[in-house]
Amino acid sequence: MILKIARLHQRVHDNRKDFHFNLAHHLTQNAGMVFVEDLNFKAWAKGMLSKHTLDAGNGCVH
Repeated sequence: MILKIARLHQRVHDNRKDFHFNLAHHLTQNAGMVFVEDLNFKAWAKGMLSKHTLDAGNGCVH
């Protein structure tokens, strides 16, 4: 049972990572200019939008 859950977590992790790589590739190939912003996900995770922030999988909060 634990291995099944671990595999599911790994699958979600891999899918999110693949999506981010594909999105980054698409943006760099099709955009004239790309801006990057350094967001503080730790602060977001403690605020009002904590559940939404963590569910989106945008950043890693440790």
